[in-house]
Amino acid sequence: MRLDRLLTLYFFHPLRRILWRDTGLRISILMYHSILEQDDPGRHPYFQTNTKPEIFSRHMQVLADNDYKVISLSEAISLLSIVSRPEAGSRKPEAGSFPRGPKPESGSPKPGAKRHQLPNQLNYSITSPRKYCVLTWDDAHRDYHDNAWPILKEYGYPATMFLPTGFVDNERKRLNGKECLTWDEVEEIASQGGMFGAHTVSHMQLYGMDSRKIDYEINQSKGEIEGRLHSRVEHYAYALAFPEQDMVFVRNLLNILHQAGFTGAVSTRIGTAKPGDNPYILKRIPVNSHDDERLLRAKLAGAYDWRNRIQAMKKRVKFAG
Repeated sequence: MRLDRLLTLYFFHPLRRILWRDTGLRISILMYHSILEQDDPGRHPYFQTNTKPEIFSRHMQVLADNDYKVISLSEAISLLSIVSRPEAGSRKPEAGSFPRGPKPESGSPKPGAKRHQLPNQLNYSITSPRKYCVLTWDDAHRDYHDNAWPILKEYGYPATMFLPTGFVDNERKRLNGKECLTWDEVEEIASQGGMFGAHTVSHMQLYGMDSRKIDYEINQSKGEIEGRLHSRVEHYAYALAFPEQDMVFVRNLLNILHQAGFTGAVSTRIGTAKPGDNPYILKRIPVNSHDDERLLRAKLAGAYDWRNRIQAMKKRVKFAG
């Protein structure tokens, strides 16, 4: 049995049940990449990015069977914001946490774009005991259209796919050896209620780039999607490892996202989202074919959040060296 599974199931999950019975609002933002039959060849289960369709369908059934309310990313950010307000009685952000992103201004969308309206379901009670989950995808692989979207429609679950726009075209392109969506497929999914966010143009690590290149990667991706779908793009997903070890870079990155008009962003930092978290650096939970029902339920309950400390420590040690 792999070590992270062993620690999650037999140490952190039982410990959480004993010590943190009432942790308040937490939202699990699941991170998928591909819904395919095969595994990633030669990769450790922890680093797998494929989820078999039948296993993905089981994941969706686990959410239904365990009374999870699957909400959009917009709803999650708004709900976290409501609970974070002083009058809602939430705790203050932890000391040493990431700098808060500036509140985006309600600028005018590009010509022809329609401002996204939050669904009416957002009138949840802030003391609601319900469990919430958000479904996200990275990298615009074709299998989202062929395999994931039909299952999502069957369950009626909202989801957001983050597009690296340099790999989405009228002609079929490939990223990491996998076929990507075409704009026709993106528009088809959008017409059926699917949501899309920006994920750079070239799917490159922004850390180390100059500010003009970063600005291009973020704004061009956003603008391309808005122009194609004629709707406002409000969310961004960082490509590859998030550079949390460099706070100066993080501050500059948050400023670019704010100036671009994003209202929130998700990262590859592992964990559940809670009130007080920066909406521009939300944690997610990676899932793949090796997440059976027991491990998935533990991850959804927050028992996998311990991985974030290990993840951050490795980056800081490397940065300091």
